[in-house]
Amino acid sequence: MANRLRLPWKKHSSGYEIIRIKPNLADFNRREKGGRKARTHGSIPTPKPILHGDDIQHGESKDPAQYQVIYPKGNKIEKFNPIENAPDLYLEFANTPRSIDDILKFATEYGLLEAGEDFETVDAWRYHIKRMSDAISNWDYVQDDRPEAFAETYRSLCPYSEDSLKHSLELGPSGTLCLYLEPVNLLAAMWVQFAGAIEGATSFGPCKECSAWINTDPRSNRPDKIYCSDACRMRAYRKRKARKVK
Repeated sequence: MANRLRLPWKKHSSGYEIIRIKPNLADFNRREKGGRKARTHGSIPTPKPILHGDDIQHGESKDPAQYQVIYPKGNKIEKFNPIENAPDLYLEFANTPRSIDDILKFATEYGLLEAGEDFETVDAWRYHIKRMSDAISNWDYVQDDRPEAFAETYRSLCPYSEDSLKHSLELGPSGTLCLYLEPVNLLAAMWVQFAGAIEGATSFGPCKECSAWINTDPRSNRPDKIYCSDACRMRAYRKRKARKVK
């Protein structure tokens, strides 16, 4: 019986843009300890979605008037499975620069992290990118034969619990039974991918040229375990060549 990870997800076909909102803290209601939930706000273009409590709780903005929101362009929705052909999407996410342009590029390609058809704050994205990057950088706990320490680190950084993963037993394309695992959203799916990489004893290391995280597992299809891309490999080659000339 095979295990398969899938995510029925949605994204806006026309991509996303940045808008600014000025939420009034009087609009916020207590949701649970440490978090807030907001009513729809008049400064957000229609349709007016909910400003998710997690975005406020984890946002880095000190001034609530400065929230930058990733908001969809147009109304056309595309349904797809963002993780079907991206088994290392968690690495791409962890390596995403925290600039607005790079965040928008990721969102346009794979959709929002949690909100589906709604919107999310830029600060929330920066927060979650940092957490994923921090978790990968702590991989040396396992390499140093301290799996318990890494497990504790993973639990402290992963924002999801076991309740965030659904499962179903279905007949697969080949006629065999398959256990399908369905995370609740894109962010949860990437954390499940990372957990699967840990279970499979995947190795991680920084690119020697740009320090982006790469899969250095000898079982992977990457022929070069030193650089993240041909561009970085060629850049390093040109640097070595220039040093020899001098």
